[in-house]
Amino acid sequence: MILRIILFLIFAYFGIKTILAVVRYFKKSSQENQIPGAGRPTITNEMIQDPVCGMYVPMNESVSHRSRQGTFYFCSEECKKRFLDGKTH
Repeated sequence: MILRIILFLIFAYFGIKTILAVVRYFKKSSQENQIPGAGRPTITNEMIQDPVCGMYVPMNESVSHRSRQGTFYFCSEECKKRFLDGKTH
């Protein structure tokens, strides 16, 4: 009788550990499939090129403009204004 109780407790322990490991695995894999920063742009120190003057500037210091064509990054408000006016050189 005591042997049955001990065996039951051992199987219950390993069963719970297995279930928790499976839950952690699926939770981790679902978090990995999510796009970081979804719904908001991620600004980094990546160097980007201004489409107007060609100057490289860190993305986190740039001036940005969103449109249907995408997000454009500029070195200054002046370049952004020239881009929007269609006067790139």
